[in-house]
Amino acid sequence: MRWLWLCFAVAFAQQWPEVRTYLKDPWDAPRKRQVDFQHLQLKLSFKPQEGKVIATATHSFQCLTDTLSALILDAPYTIKIKKVLLDNQTIHFKQDSFHLYCYFPIPLHPHSKHTLIIDYEATPHKGIYFIGWNYPQAKRKQIWTQGQAIDNRYWIPMYDGQNDKITTETIITFDSSYQVLSNGTLLEVINNGDGTKTWHYKMQHPHAPYLIMLAIGKYRIKRTRSSSGVPMQLWYYPDHEAIVPYIYEDSEKIMDFLEQEIGIPYPWESYSQVPVQDFLYGAMENTTATIFGDFFCVDSIAYNDRNYISVNAHELTHQWFGDYVTARSLKHHWLQESFATYYAALYIRHKYGDDEFRWRMRQSTLQAIKALKQDVKPVAHSQAGSIRHYPQGARVLDMLRYVVGDSAFRKAIQYYLKKHPYDLVDSEDLWEAFYAVTGKPLLWFWEQWIYHNGIPHYKVQFQVIKKEGQPYGVFYIQQIQKTTPLTPLFKMPVQLEIHYENGGYTQVEQWIEEQSEVVWVPLESEAIAYVLFDPNDRIMKQITFPKPYRYLANQLLYARHAIDRYDAAVALRTYPLSQKKDLLLKALKKEPFFAVQAELLAQLAKDKEPSTTKIVHDYVIKADVRVQKHFVQQFPFVPQRYKTTFEVLLQQRRSYELIKTVFEKLCDTYPPEIRRYIQWIKDVEGFVGKNVKITVLLYRYLYLKDKKSLAALKGYTSPWQEFRTRMNAIQALEKAYYLDRSYCKHLIAALFYPNPRLANVAGAALKAYWKNPYYKHLIYNELKAMPKPQPYQIARLKTYLGAAFVETLWK
Repeated sequence: MRWLWLCFAVAFAQQWPEVRTYLKDPWDAPRKRQVDFQHLQLKLSFKPQEGKVIATATHSFQCLTDTLSALILDAPYTIKIKKVLLDNQTIHFKQDSFHLYCYFPIPLHPHSKHTLIIDYEATPHKGIYFIGWNYPQAKRKQIWTQGQAIDNRYWIPMYDGQNDKITTETIITFDSSYQVLSNGTLLEVINNGDGTKTWHYKMQHPHAPYLIMLAIGKYRIKRTRSSSGVPMQLWYYPDHEAIVPYIYEDSEKIMDFLEQEIGIPYPWESYSQVPVQDFLYGAMENTTATIFGDFFCVDSIAYNDRNYISVNAHELTHQWFGDYVTARSLKHHWLQESFATYYAALYIRHKYGDDEFRWRMRQSTLQAIKALKQDVKPVAHSQAGSIRHYPQGARVLDMLRYVVGDSAFRKAIQYYLKKHPYDLVDSEDLWEAFYAVTGKPLLWFWEQWIYHNGIPHYKVQFQVIKKEGQPYGVFYIQQIQKTTPLTPLFKMPVQLEIHYENGGYTQVEQWIEEQSEVVWVPLESEAIAYVLFDPNDRIMKQITFPKPYRYLANQLLYARHAIDRYDAAVALRTYPLSQKKDLLLKALKKEPFFAVQAELLAQLAKDKEPSTTKIVHDYVIKADVRVQKHFVQQFPFVPQRYKTTFEVLLQQRRSYELIKTVFEKLCDTYPPEIRRYIQWIKDVEGFVGKNVKITVLLYRYLYLKDKKSLAALKGYTSPWQEFRTRMNAIQALEKAYYLDRSYCKHLIAALFYPNPRLANVAGAALKAYWKNPYYKHLIYNELKAMPKPQPYQIARLKTYLGAAFVETLWK
């Protein structure tokens, strides 16, 4: 290969405007503080059947203002304050629906230090969750917390803002047959002699208040260490001991990888992970103690559907990015989630290779393009949304690494972390770190990728031209995205590759920043095999680059990177099968990457020739599970020629999602054979959410009129079932369009449940049933018989049943 750093370019300039426009952000600045909170001690006990917290919070703080006559804390209506003491003296206080006002008899002076003690009880509907305590049938009984973003205030009267870091200690008294986890080091466990124990945890370093956590349940603990000696506790259910290797695969290796990749040792005293039932999200990176949903507790089959490895790496990365350094305000939330998403993807590259990493980056681009259709909020915006804060921000970090190089990127990240230990940061702090390390004024990168939004759309054309006897490959490049004050033209270094039929290639790098540019590349040979714009997809972009069939064929067969071969395969969709069939078969024989395999099979599957069908069948039944899933999803019904393929996949039992999908399609296509298909998988439950068993029950009811199956489905909607089981059963009954009084009660209970995924499924089902006059009357009667719900419950009813109706219910 010959590197050509000099090339000829003709440019038509359109520069950034002299006046730059930014989208307004309501959380641009951090929240105002009256005092500097320094330490919080929580003494806790519970009445779990009542969902009640009984506690004393002791805040140590230092005044910031000139004089302070009153202190305002976050303490919503869910908290009942009993007594408040300042420096051990009782003081006057009052509450409204959102705050606690503490009045000082003598104004406090600047820099003076004080202690505020608050005795209280709380019966919260968010922040802390009581699972299974009112149902003897419940398999799990747990208490756990979720503080982010500002939900810890519902059970702790506090300054619930991320711009004030504190050390914390928690002292928890509970039933001695349970295990208790909180932040920091477990200093002691005291047996109280009355059937309870008291656990005392304490943090050595300050962290943001939203990271305070608690988890109580029946657990066992696997104790291990990373190679550098970090103590690690892997909590698991006693009945899950056999699947611990599938749950916590690579936990120690991830710690080792991140310490090496980030270049900063793990910044806390220990690290624990604990699964909980009905968790609201995937996981939460509480300092020293990650909570994650027990739907990641998978067996060997469910492992192929959704395992914990990537989430494990994501949450552990947060111990550096989010916990060790914390965004000063919500505008800079991307500094936490983008880094966690990016380093998790880097671990996937470390484990599975660069092609897997690039495939993830491509999915990030597709998500970013979709988000751009909704609005143009930048990555650094409090309301940017999860796509921009997570995958798009990760893509931006990878492009930053591409621009500055691996070594400089690592050094800048180390500089950034070392300069702000246990402190608050913003996007400018990261920019300053890269400037300090590289000396490069990278403000242009921050402006276009972080402070503004948009994605470049390159229109590219290529041709060979001889000039004075020298052949050139000429790239005509335009940026055709709509430019506005919020979305300007983009500036990026782009690699261009010209590959020759003899196996050699020429690569140049050209900064593309104008609306139209022409790049002339001297050729080594006129026998060109194919050309690439941005090989291996290093830049987040849209691209229109028409290529002749010969170029696409060679790119599919010979491109080094899977993402380039995939793009060639996709571009071949428009060509007739008669022209490309032999090419696709040849590529399939040598293709190692699942996404390219899946695309090739999807095109070949349209060929009805028996010989092709056999090749596709033989390939699919031995393929990666992801290829199998893609293959079956492309058919709304099962073609006769692939009936055997589907039947083999059903019996392979490699993935619960695949079993469910294949079973549904076979039954819908061949109803007379339902009993046979049920017999094949009658003993399969599905490890999380009982997805296979519930699907079988639904089909037994729909096609075989089995009333026992209907009763079983209704039972799985009960409040003592875990939330994914309830979701699956609700969706099954909605397909059957069945509702009775007992199930209606369960549906309303699900609508009011704290887990938003369950609540949304229940709300959608209620909305569908509402269209039926009989079901509407049934729902109305059940709601009318209830005590008046809390405000958040009324809001959910209004979302799905309409505000006008709901306001008449409890007049």
